[in-house]
Amino acid sequence: MHIHRLGFQMPALYRPWWPLLLLLSACGGGEAATPSPAPIPPVVVVPNQPPIAIAGADLQVSAAAKVSLSGSATDTENGVLQYRWTQLSGPSVSIAHSNQAIADFIAPTLYRSTTFSFQLEVTDTGGLSARDTMQVLIKPLPMTAAQAARLLQQASFGPTAIDIQQATGQSAEQWVTQQLALPITTHADKLENAVGQDRPAPISRLERWWRIALTAPDQLRQRLAFAWSEIMVVSDQGNGLNNQPVGLANYYDLLLQHGSGNYRQLLEQVTLSPVMGVYLSHLGNEKPDAARNIRPDENYAREAMQLFSIGLVMLEPDGTPRLDNNSQTIPSYDQSIIEGFAHVFTGWTSAGTVRFNQPRPDYLNPMIAFADFHDTGEKKLLNNTLLLAGQTAQQDLTQALDNLAGHANVGPFISKQLIQRLITSNPTPAYVGRVSAVFADNGQGQRGDLAAVVTAILLDDEARSDEAAQSSTFGKLREPLLKTTHVWRLLQSAAPSGHIYTFNLADSHAQAPLQSPSVFNFFRPDYAPTPELQQLGLVAPEQQIVTDSNALNMQNHLYAQTFQSIFEAINNPGQYQMLGRLKPYADLLREQGLSALLDHYALLLLAGDMPQPLRQMLTELASGLSGLSAEQQAAALLYFIVISPQYAVQR
Repeated sequence: MHIHRLGFQMPALYRPWWPLLLLLSACGGGEAATPSPAPIPPVVVVPNQPPIAIAGADLQVSAAAKVSLSGSATDTENGVLQYRWTQLSGPSVSIAHSNQAIADFIAPTLYRSTTFSFQLEVTDTGGLSARDTMQVLIKPLPMTAAQAARLLQQASFGPTAIDIQQATGQSAEQWVTQQLALPITTHADKLENAVGQDRPAPISRLERWWRIALTAPDQLRQRLAFAWSEIMVVSDQGNGLNNQPVGLANYYDLLLQHGSGNYRQLLEQVTLSPVMGVYLSHLGNEKPDAARNIRPDENYAREAMQLFSIGLVMLEPDGTPRLDNNSQTIPSYDQSIIEGFAHVFTGWTSAGTVRFNQPRPDYLNPMIAFADFHDTGEKKLLNNTLLLAGQTAQQDLTQALDNLAGHANVGPFISKQLIQRLITSNPTPAYVGRVSAVFADNGQGQRGDLAAVVTAILLDDEARSDEAAQSSTFGKLREPLLKTTHVWRLLQSAAPSGHIYTFNLADSHAQAPLQSPSVFNFFRPDYAPTPELQQLGLVAPEQQIVTDSNALNMQNHLYAQTFQSIFEAINNPGQYQMLGRLKPYADLLREQGLSALLDHYALLLLAGDMPQPLRQMLTELASGLSGLSAEQQAAALLYFIVISPQYAVQR
């Protein structure tokens, strides 16, 4: 047998397998068949495969909890893997051990349910990566009694012990959601005829307002409507509306029904309200007629822009004025735009009217249009918008209100005023910006969702955080009406007659529902009473109605409603005297002592935060009241709290 080496070179790929081929051949013995070479087996090269990242199941946790992000991964090569956690959405958090499979973070303290998204990226030794995401829903913590009391100060006509008890243990978000889901307590349908009359009188409207403010379950909507009544103002002063209590109550109901709806709809309802039409004189507004020397009335056109929607100057989204290249503010409109809107609001008059020049009084139903009295010419509006000539009154109105409600100023202008009415007179630009962003988009692509706006206002960190409340610039002066509603709610005050008749509120309170001296409300949102505040850029709007006389009158009123109106101590009260029930507070004083009563008052009146100097003063005062009954002592202490500087500021 001979061994022959084949003379060819194997490809390098096969060399490790077949370094040498041998051929066997026989010597002699005849010619034999040459055997076929053995087959070459295929070589399969498996490329590196990326790992599989597993971020883990979605989580639901409470604020302030430690959250574990439990990731994992698989890899076919079983190599060393690198991990990296990153946050994709939600307020920024600090992720500990972010380069490990299992990371963690502390859920932030927040006041509304918020979804956070996280991504796990896994990389193998070959540089290949895989990603997976998971979500963490963080829910707010339940409120303590003090936190509940503070929310109720901002969002009701004054917290009572029962209100606080019911809200404690809920989150602020739950309370707000429940309030906005309650049926609306309306006013106009509940007005009673005045004593000895066959129809409601102005005092009937005020009585119904008091009764609903004191007892209605939908406190948030009622407080919000009160805020709107100081922004989109109508008044019964000096214009004949004093004799239309049902119409005025119906306007207030309009604010109730649409004040937590959509801003655009609210604006249209206000525009077509016959009460507003009378008050700002666009009911019966006619197209131009040179022969008769008639020009469209500009009153509503001007105030709808200046007060109800965009303000006088252009604004940034955070409510600060936008400046030109010379650092000057930029007007948001000019006279030509006022005229354009004034021409839009022509041809409208009372519902049921047959002849435009002889309107039929109707203070309840939306105004209707008469084509012959509407100006059909071209009209210049905001943002260089032109309304085409030849349109109907309704077409012009729809497009004009769209133009107005869609202006970039509306979100910051309206949001800031609502914050001022509910929370603080001097919100930070960041606070205004956050709420304004919700006005622009409620998260579902809808603009002007007022329920979302008021929710954002109440649940913002600046409104809820204890740290923010301690700032010297935080808070707002309590309006006189809100002081009285709070005291009467605390004392369950009622008159022997069953009526709530309040006369001369302008003297005792310097304000009354829908009785502003002008369309500019009782006070302006930008009012700064002192040069010091002006230099600091701070305002105190409610201070505008505080005079020496008004302050003294209000102090006397509160004394009369507390110490001089003790239900348990007065034998022959006046028929309309509001008597307060002091027994629960007297019992607490008798059974648990002064400290317990002061703690209770601190919760009810100051959201649990009674400064030590005030507590010391009350303690010293109480030592001189030993000769009085427990009810009188409780009333006296209550009175001194509600006239204190600490109570004067709602924080």
